[in-house]
Amino acid sequence: MGSAARELDVGAARPHRESRPRPSKVPVARPPRTATKLPQLSREGLRWCTSGANVDILVEVRNLGLRPSTPGVLIIEAAPLGAFVPGQEIARVPVLALDPGGRRLVPVTVARTLLPTTPAPGDWDRVFGTMLRWGGLDRFTSADWVGNLNVWFDVAPEHAVEAHRALDLKITAGRRAGMSVYLPSAAGEFDFAISEPSSGWSADLEPAPWGATFIVGAPAAGNRAAITLAVTRRSDGRTVPIEFTVVSVEGDGDHLGCLRV
Repeated sequence: MGSAARELDVGAARPHRESRPRPSKVPVARPPRTATKLPQLSREGLRWCTSGANVDILVEVRNLGLRPSTPGVLIIEAAPLGAFVPGQEIARVPVLALDPGGRRLVPVTVARTLLPTTPAPGDWDRVFGTMLRWGGLDRFTSADWVGNLNVWFDVAPEHAVEAHRALDLKITAGRRAGMSVYLPSAAGEFDFAISEPSSGWSADLEPAPWGATFIVGAPAAGNRAAITLAVTRRSDGRTVPIEFTVVSVEGDGDHLGCLRV
């Protein structure tokens, strides 16, 4: 039985024509959009000086973003010199919007009588009735107000900045002088570190019921030094720097006498 062979076309099949994928739309590169926000504050941008019966405060605000900042209300608090000290409000200042990269100095003048004072060690004796013996310790004097300033925008208290300063303190050459450093609770809850003072100067800390007394010994007249006392709260590890600048002077004209009991 014969049958005709069936020929099969085994030639190369036509390639299947695939449709080209459409190019995805790549968004045009744009600078990242930054949220509208308040200007930035910094400890270095917070300064003050005493002018007669007033204290002139300057607060620097900056806009480091790519969009204009929002207007805000700047709140300024003051407290006696120390660390972690509750403050009292002394001013509220409206701050207008800043252009990107903008910078502005916000001036505030406050009567010195409205600012809290930093008691001397002998003053605390009268408060606590401790009758501590300070020997021949002098009291620091300064033409400037000494204390803490804390600033923030009313809607962003979490971004507050603080400055704790006692500047241009005068001490008789060859003597020791002291200044109170207030702490809101027992000094045992804090750790302290004092930066190494310049040659000829000495710096110590003496525990006291109100916190501590910062004591500096001065070399020959005309010498200056910058000293930082770092106070660390053990409960959360937060550290607050207290800045001092001191100058040694001749004679008794620049101090208020010895604190003796």
